[in-house]
Amino acid sequence: MKRLLLTLCFAATTLTIGAHDVAIYARSEAYVIGATAPDLGTDPKQKFWAAFKNAVAEPKPWPSRIPMTNPPAWGKTVSANTGGALAYREMFPGGFFCHLSLHDLAPNQRYILTLNGNPELAGNEFLPTPVPGLEAERYYDFAFIETDAAGRYEATLGIKLTPGNYDVRLYVKDTADFKIVSYHDYFPFTVTE
Repeated sequence: MKRLLLTLCFAATTLTIGAHDVAIYARSEAYVIGATAPDLGTDPKQKFWAAFKNAVAEPKPWPSRIPMTNPPAWGKTVSANTGGALAYREMFPGGFFCHLSLHDLAPNQRYILTLNGNPELAGNEFLPTPVPGLEAERYYDFAFIETDAAGRYEATLGIKLTPGNYDVRLYVKDTADFKIVSYHDYFPFTVTE
């Protein structure tokens, strides 16, 4: 797949993540495998970077693979064919390790990737932002991505997270109105030390 450049969006102080192998530490901090090695300073950040690099360098079959689909009525349909897949490791040191592929979205469009919790399920307490009007429910907008000219996106991602058990949703949100355009309902994974 064509490799896109990782670009810094100065106005929003966030990164737009192209189709790379990318370790994400925050919306404004991400590192591409193959670029100059980052000086991450702290031990947990370095350990996650090393685990992510090793996992990308020695690919293994993905133990879990779930579909990405159009959202229910509360979302927004871009195309009846919008979809994709999320392949991931159910347990990974320091974060969430996955391969995301999306198709039939708007071409050359920015979207937000979000982990969304539920106060009744594991991991909600580790997500940084309360949902407006539902403060007990939390979420993490961890990356901005951009589709290609055919409305596709594909990348291997490592998202640095607090160690613990998670049972969350993955949302793909439109940057214009924050409506969900693709998602997968709750799925479990564990972040180890």
